[in-house]
Amino acid sequence: LQAGDSAVYRHGAVQAVLPTLTTPFDVIFVDPPYADHRVKEVLSLLAQHALIHPATMVYVEQASDDNWVLPSGWHMHRESVCGGVCARLLKWEER
Repeated sequence: LQAGDSAVYRHGAVQAVLPTLTTPFDVIFVDPPYADHRVKEVLSLLAQHALIHPATMVYVEQASDDNWVLPSGWHMHRESVCGGVCARLLKWEER
């Protein structure tokens, strides 16, 4: 994998960590507790704080029965459903 510059952020990263970051990521994993329904908020903050670039891939996991609409500016690259879990790979399409 050769991921030399990598970091893992967890436990309240949305409020505590995202606003302090300044460098865009290549890959981002978003796997909040399903009952939180915070994926749209996280995606919005990633774009707002310039933590993504045109090649960034964002992996999102949610409950498969979540009636979720892809936020504006994002493109579904891939989607897979396995039982109660829906996995999506998203890309930002800056307009």
